[in-house]
Amino acid sequence: MRLSGTKTSSVNQYNGLGDQLYDLGGARPTLDLNFSSNESLVDSVTGKTLVDHTRQSSATYVDGDGVIRTAVTNINLYSTMNTDYVSTNTNGVYETDQTTAPDGTLTGNKFTEASTTSGRYVRGNYSQNTFTSGKFYLLSVYLKEGANTNKRYAGLIFPSSAFTATRGVTFNLTGNGTAIPNSISGEEPAVYGIESVGNGWYRCWMGETATATSTLREQYRITNDSNNAGAAYAGDGSSHIFMWGTQLEEFNSQQSTPGQYVKTTTAINSAPRFDHDPETGESLGLLVEESRTNLMPYSVATKADWVTSGGTSTDLSLNALGVFPGVRTASGGFTYHGLNTQNITGLTNGETYTATFWFRAGDTNPSNKIRLIFRNDTESSVSDVSKTNAETEYGSVSSYRTFEGAAGTATSSLTVLSAETMADGLTYKLVASFVAEGANTDAYKFGIQSNSETTGETVIALGMQLERGSFATSYIPTSGSTVTRAADVASITGTNFSSWYNDSEGTVFSSSRHKSVTARTLAFTDGTSNNAMQQYLLANTAAMDSYVSNSWQGSGATTITFVADQQFNVASTIQTDSGVTAANGALGTVDTSYGIPTVDRLLIGQSRSSDNTNGTIRRLTYWPTRLSNDTLQTITT
Repeated sequence: MRLSGTKTSSVNQYNGLGDQLYDLGGARPTLDLNFSSNESLVDSVTGKTLVDHTRQSSATYVDGDGVIRTAVTNINLYSTMNTDYVSTNTNGVYETDQTTAPDGTLTGNKFTEASTTSGRYVRGNYSQNTFTSGKFYLLSVYLKEGANTNKRYAGLIFPSSAFTATRGVTFNLTGNGTAIPNSISGEEPAVYGIESVGNGWYRCWMGETATATSTLREQYRITNDSNNAGAAYAGDGSSHIFMWGTQLEEFNSQQSTPGQYVKTTTAINSAPRFDHDPETGESLGLLVEESRTNLMPYSVATKADWVTSGGTSTDLSLNALGVFPGVRTASGGFTYHGLNTQNITGLTNGETYTATFWFRAGDTNPSNKIRLIFRNDTESSVSDVSKTNAETEYGSVSSYRTFEGAAGTATSSLTVLSAETMADGLTYKLVASFVAEGANTDAYKFGIQSNSETTGETVIALGMQLERGSFATSYIPTSGSTVTRAADVASITGTNFSSWYNDSEGTVFSSSRHKSVTARTLAFTDGTSNNAMQQYLLANTAAMDSYVSNSWQGSGATTITFVADQQFNVASTIQTDSGVTAANGALGTVDTSYGIPTVDRLLIGQSRSSDNTNGTIRRLTYWPTRLSNDTLQTITT
């Protein structure tokens, strides 16, 4: 059974950093998070999931085939059903922490029927979920039958307020398990299923499209009727079922099975993302990013949501990268003919933004050109990024030139950061940063144009993202309004931390790559920034700083040349008066004033002040001893 991770087919190229890390220097690590190879949060040393990960919104990642995927998001709170879950009628008794749950913890809950004649159910005793008309909802939960004298079944029910009628499914929790849609008129849901996950537990689910917008609380039932989850019957006072791990997922279209289970407490939570190189499919490891907002209200190009500026446009059904249908836009004889976005509001004069364009070459485009525009519509000023040479490649930065007009131009500092050919060999992604300029920066539009004066020459517009900041982050889908992705937060605390950390000496290794020149790969802290050790990369430095009572104690830094999206292997020692860092084989000078603060947690992809690293972490390994300087150089080369 898979409780965490987003494993997909991938090419795991580990650049020489394999299991030899276990044996170097005669020491074995007590923590080894091999995110790239495992594509999970499981520690390779103990086989346990020691990392807590939260992100209070949905988010995307790239799978091993180059397709953009959305990580599973659980919008049900208190998913273990231990806190704030009670029987909401008087016909049953609900007891928490009664049996071993599917994740191995003693958190499985018991629901026993009372000796009354009635229907009986459990539902969340927290704020109701809002079901939106037209959205598809998939409810899942882990269920287990008790040792009952009288045969009992489990059931799931969606009340009718958000649906045309009550929707229900009954589950037989024996053998391979059976899911039986309720045959009562109108109650059969569109999707339902059951899967045995071991130790008598089954994952059970049902799904339906909401036909009205309404708030409601789904029901988890015990019943004596294999065809009616909501049946009223005379209870025996002892028959029971166990339940744990509720999850509710929201989709724009019908789905057949639930995603991986994602634990929640007081807020919604989304699964960790294990990203891949969009060109090669290489597994890059755990993706950790700051909160960002896609300012483009319609991230997917369509004729209806974008604007044809001269020439003609035709909607396609390409499903490029799994998300973009595409629009063929043809020139009517002018270079500026193409497909533009609607006006974008809210840009701030003098601020840096990053635009990401997805497109394909036109199917009728012998000129082999493209023009991407940045226009301040109020000022009638335009900047652009253009490919003007038919012989150059779309996936190379050197193929493009930037243009900024005279005074009153739409941008300054317009820079092409990257140009890539995606794994499908057909789709291109270009990222450019710029400073918004002009007296009125609240009327910007962007465009994808064929850059041709030949009537009929085309380019395929796919989509776009616009972010405030100097680099691009993962794709944030939008459909009619801006959308904010929450920050990733990953940490190890409590006994999960103390089980492997040595407070007198150690060595920590990370393999990572980053978008920003200021990147913190990890931090040991006491929950504040006063007592902390943080491993970081700057423009020309890799180091492990130490702060004791907020007093800087040393770093043992080494010189590097920072390159965005380049892999850096960094190893740092943790020893009083002997702190040093090696990066990509280069060793720093041992710092004889290094101090070790008292810490009780590890922040992954964060600084001591909890700033995110904005990149991927391939591997993170810890030894409870100080490795030799030679070993540091070996494992980082």
